[in-house]
Amino acid sequence: MASSTSYRGLIPQRANVEFIFHVAALVLYSRVWLWHTTPAAMALPGATGFGWFFRYLTFCSYTLQLVQFALCVLCRILPSEKARVVTSIAADRLACALFGLANMISAMFYTIESTGGKGLIDASGRGAKPWWLGETVHMLNSIIAWIDLFLVEERTFHGHSRALIVFFIVTYCSWALVVKRVHGTFPYPLMNILPFPWGFVGLAAAASCVLLSIFELGRRLKDAQRNRRRRGDPSSRKER
Repeated sequence: MASSTSYRGLIPQRANVEFIFHVAALVLYSRVWLWHTTPAAMALPGATGFGWFFRYLTFCSYTLQLVQFALCVLCRILPSEKARVVTSIAADRLACALFGLANMISAMFYTIESTGGKGLIDASGRGAKPWWLGETVHMLNSIIAWIDLFLVEERTFHGHSRALIVFFIVTYCSWALVVKRVHGTFPYPLMNILPFPWGFVGLAAAASCVLLSIFELGRRLKDAQRNRRRRGDPSSRKER
């Protein structure tokens, strides 16, 4: 069962570090996301056609992380305490689910790339995108998710986040089928090579196992970090 955490707030110094981190992440993610609306992004295949860049799981995940950081900032600046609490809980549920999703995307991308299969997952074409884009959406996304995990106390890995992961999986698989119906092909070359439907089902099952395993890893690491802090807190020892 996921650990429960109070939403009463942290010590000012730590809370300020969290706020600065989330503002910086929000600015970065907003800048990269908005780049996709510029003429320079028109060289990428996702810029045209049905679904826009949302055809790709990477962009969907990146957009959800952008929403997460917006919620993290809002929960510090909203005037209503009730609104801040509700927003903080929503940010936690989303952040914990996206920890698994961001890391799964990074793990699968670099695993396939390292085995010489970059063309199976990268449909953008060589030289079509700026040098920083691939690393930002495939590497920096998971690095930021790890920083958020260890920096923010209110990361509970609640069962709602696990349910949210299942919702993400079902929704994107359904969306990929819609894209295939409209375009005649799946968003990623690998999905088109695999035999349909069992190759598609197998890939979805493998991705689901990786995603849920990373979620569980994050939950255990967060529990271990929280337990170490409690053991090192003189006030908690005194209460015993």
